[in-house]
Amino acid sequence: AVCVLALAAVFPCAAVLPPFPLDATVAAARARAAGSPSPPPTGVTKADYLKLIAGTVEAFFPFQNTNASSPQYGRIIDPFEHIEIQMSTPSWANAATTLLRAGFYNETFSALLLSRVIIAMDAAITALVFGQPHGDQGCAQGHCNFYTMPIMFALEGLADLAPADKIQAWRAQLTQVNPVRSYSGWPHTTGNWAIVALGGETL
Repeated sequence: AVCVLALAAVFPCAAVLPPFPLDATVAAARARAAGSPSPPPTGVTKADYLKLIAGTVEAFFPFQNTNASSPQYGRIIDPFEHIEIQMSTPSWANAATTLLRAGFYNETFSALLLSRVIIAMDAAITALVFGQPHGDQGCAQGHCNFYTMPIMFALEGLADLAPADKIQAWRAQLTQVNPVRSYSGWPHTTGNWAIVALGGETL
């Protein structure tokens, strides 16, 4: 039985799931995979992935709202729609953190990028805690379910890059996330909306 931990902050953790009905199918698939030869190398290297990530991070770098008096401060604003789209801000923060950890840029640009990642994380975490959108607050287009995972990956990556007091403040703020308020359709969410939210909660 599996306890639904994501609901623990809101409800007593008494919701227990029945045994997974596809256990036998999954076990058979794993057995077949274990006996199969490994796929050939793709030839794609870590450097290739980092270059691909850098292209995305750099493309959206100019479209981060850096006006500290704006309610959209720190968010990635789509240059065509002129609004934040879905989980663009936490995903951008996570991608940029990957580059910072890899030492992809020189010291000067890394310092600038870190400062931008910090305000993106501020914006994304604040939106996640607020929950479903209302005016300028909350997750873009109600996509809080997809915020948690990139936020948690970025938080882990920033552990020794961002100031310690900032990491502590983010962790404290994240304890205020209420799944019912933040996650669309919770606790009756299905499909990838549920899987991604639960993955983020697990992290």
